[in-house]
Amino acid sequence: MIGRLATADAAISANYADALSKAVWFYDAQRLGKLPATNRVSWRGDSFLSDGADAGIDLTGGFADAGDTIKATFPLAHTLTTLAWSYVDNSAGYSAAGQSSYLLSNLRWGMDWMIKAHPSANRLVVEVGDPQADHKLWAAAELQTYPRKTYFIDSSCGGSEVAASSAAAFASASLAFKASDPTYSATLLTHAKQLYTFADTVRGKYTTCVPEMAAFYDSWSGYYDELTWGALWLYQATGDSTYLTKAKSLYPSLPKTGQSSSDAIAYTGTYDWDDKTQASIFMLAKLTKEQTYIDAATRWADWLTGPNGYNGAKATYSPGGQVFHGPWGSNRYATSSAMLALAFVDSGILDATRNTRMHDFAVRQVNYVLGDNPISTSYLIGYGSRYIQMPHHRSAHGPWGNNPDQDPVNNRHIIYGALVGGPTSANDEYGTEKRGEFQKSEVAIDYNAGVTGALARLAKEYGGTPSAIPTETPDGPEMYVLASLNQAGTGTGTSFFEIKALLQNKSAWPARALKNGSYRYYFTLDAGYSASQLSVVSNYTQCPTPPTISQYSGNIYYVTINCTGVTIAPTGQPDFTKEAQFRVTFPGPHDHTKDWSWSGVSATQTSPTLASNIQVFDGTTAIYGNAPGTAPTSAAPTSVAPTSVAPTSTRPTSAAPTSVVPTSVVPTSVVPTSVVPTSVVPTSTRPTTAVPTTAGPTTGTPATCKVTYTMNDWGSGFTGAVTIANTGTATINGWTLKFSFAGNQRVTQGWSATWSQSGTAVTATNLSWNGTLAPAASTSIGFNGSYSGTNAKPTAFTLNGSACSLG
Repeated sequence: MIGRLATADAAISANYADALSKAVWFYDAQRLGKLPATNRVSWRGDSFLSDGADAGIDLTGGFADAGDTIKATFPLAHTLTTLAWSYVDNSAGYSAAGQSSYLLSNLRWGMDWMIKAHPSANRLVVEVGDPQADHKLWAAAELQTYPRKTYFIDSSCGGSEVAASSAAAFASASLAFKASDPTYSATLLTHAKQLYTFADTVRGKYTTCVPEMAAFYDSWSGYYDELTWGALWLYQATGDSTYLTKAKSLYPSLPKTGQSSSDAIAYTGTYDWDDKTQASIFMLAKLTKEQTYIDAATRWADWLTGPNGYNGAKATYSPGGQVFHGPWGSNRYATSSAMLALAFVDSGILDATRNTRMHDFAVRQVNYVLGDNPISTSYLIGYGSRYIQMPHHRSAHGPWGNNPDQDPVNNRHIIYGALVGGPTSANDEYGTEKRGEFQKSEVAIDYNAGVTGALARLAKEYGGTPSAIPTETPDGPEMYVLASLNQAGTGTGTSFFEIKALLQNKSAWPARALKNGSYRYYFTLDAGYSASQLSVVSNYTQCPTPPTISQYSGNIYYVTINCTGVTIAPTGQPDFTKEAQFRVTFPGPHDHTKDWSWSGVSATQTSPTLASNIQVFDGTTAIYGNAPGTAPTSAAPTSVAPTSVAPTSTRPTSAAPTSVVPTSVVPTSVVPTSVVPTSVVPTSTRPTTAVPTTAGPTTGTPATCKVTYTMNDWGSGFTGAVTIANTGTATINGWTLKFSFAGNQRVTQGWSATWSQSGTAVTATNLSWNGTLAPAASTSIGFNGSYSGTNAKPTAFTLNGSACSLG
């Protein structure tokens, strides 16, 4: 059964217009390239301004795919088609929520990039950025500098699924812009026609030509569903019946319930970036009103919502009412089904009883992600009073330590409207929030497409009132100096003070690199002394220019530590912090505690603190700190999730100190210590290949454990999700999981572990970031597999040689 059924009262209690305004805003937050003056996201800046340079074309712009920053055309085309479709059918919903202009702006942003990605009739960009390279750094989009490779399909090696899906995007978008910008609409339609011809005449699977994408966005459903889908949208955009005839001719080739060509057309599944089967069947039924297609569409409606399912098969539901299509981004699938169900309701192809069931189903799925679920938490970030706080998204995290779960622990930004992946099993459980568990915590442009469309339809029916999305301001100083006193003392007729200073960059509004940084330490020149009698020396520094002393005004002087030429960026340790230790020597007594910049400096050498009177510069522009005699700098602006200014490590790196001019001062013995190692980022925010970037221990301590194994089977392939829980009282340091298949199953790609298989025996070994399991802790790993015949679940698992109980 579905679980808690939706009612009109439940629907009215949800503010669909408010949720819609946030879901659309999410796409603003995903924009890449040179951002416009109308940019609505205060913590985003320009990024990837050289995309396409390797191919000699401009591929700037577009959207970041997910919590990473690749540009993947296959899911992007699906996203844009879905948004355009929702606008064509439910523009009144966008208008009621005041979102029409924002939706069309984001749709144009995406289509402008698609135009760039289709430079000629038989050439299409399918990916920008090597996903493996992209996933190596956990940092904001604005800071990514790795070389971005461009991947094409063309007449020598095609990709029917991505080309036809792109044709659908161009055709549907041409309809969305037809009234407001007919010239642009016509341009889009030209691209649609060219791409469909390319998809149909140069048939093939795109990952054959671009194997780098096979581990991320492979096509499991084949390409006949996309060829059908593209033809149907071209028919609607052109009125040319040739395209409808084409779609009807492709119908028998759609995915089947079994492996034989004589089997019935599939009636299970949902509408997503890979599988357009049910959406194509629906569109055929809606456009033709022919009984063959109406019957086929009705089978899906019955499988999804019928009390007895169809032919003995029923969709899987959680106790809380979520329709569960699979473990990776389950909310994405549920809300896409909701959008398609509402399209059924409005099409007139179903009877009144089925219409009611489909409508209530759709409302239930949308309400579920808005917080009407067993954990009483909204999966649409920023909606409601309680929502997921830690999505798997680099820029929204606002990190500086190259670690998804630390530095900082709390998010610094709210990525409003992002739909979080959700439960990984049909049990309504999300568990402890952890960004690194991307199977449940990821957000993506395709995740948001279906829920945006469903919300537009429900806003049209139920209305609502959008609330303003606040403009975020920094949660504290972004670039500053932490400082402590190494020591102060006297020599023969002299006195000195020595400061340990760390220039840090934790910028996130937006994140940016500091390449011309410097700072000033102000002090007083005592009466009777001259500047020529002063000396300054740096016994350890990570900035190449020797320190200097200059006059500020009257008897106020300052030491300059110049880091120009050194990039200081929040991209991990030691990147975000650079240390210098400098000593100023006087010809006689000097009280350093009376100096301007002493305020805020820690008297404990090992505990440097924020020094608001040490002034920081970017080039010649002061960016933090107080000059002598000025008002104090605010140290604690409003914060999304306040984080400590103190760094993870203030220790210098092992870099050799720069040369300094010798003086007569005897240097203090302050030995630099090594940097705390940076945690390794998980290799992927999507399913990855079996080879990880960094593997953890291959052996570990004996374990007391429980393994929960769930499976999403689509016929010839499946996804296995494995949760390993430490049920003992001792911490597990490094683990190796082993199990055996009962049949001919093969692991084809895996994630969150190093996977290997010999015969039927499968081994999964932890990566460096998930190898430690404290008592009661758990970690989730998974894989995609293939098989023929039967696909029985494994019945026994061992962890570090110890048998695990089954969950």
